[in-house]
Amino acid sequence: MAYRIVRASALPSIEGRTDDELLTIEECAAYVGLSPATLNNWRTGVRGVHGGPPWIPLHDGPKSPIRYRVGDVRAWLDSRCTCACHRSEGVDTPALVA
Repeated sequence: MAYRIVRASALPSIEGRTDDELLTIEECAAYVGLSPATLNNWRTGVRGVHGGPPWIPLHDGPKSPIRYRVGDVRAWLDSRCTCACHRSEGVDTPALVA
């Protein structure tokens, strides 16, 4: 897997956006520092791996556009945190997806 360094100023900001606003796959991927393909793979269970933030299909069917609620993305990121501040509060940290 190739990694690339992205300047923080190049990432989209969700600061100031309400928790109910919706992000496209591209916006969500850029914000969390992943590729849209990775989010799609996690969502569809490619290679048996399911994960990523909760998503919203805009209609039924396999070609439905997908959106991510800002609040869900924030909560998902917080749930992945392994920092001591969360452990000291007694929050269980789930195992990271390999």
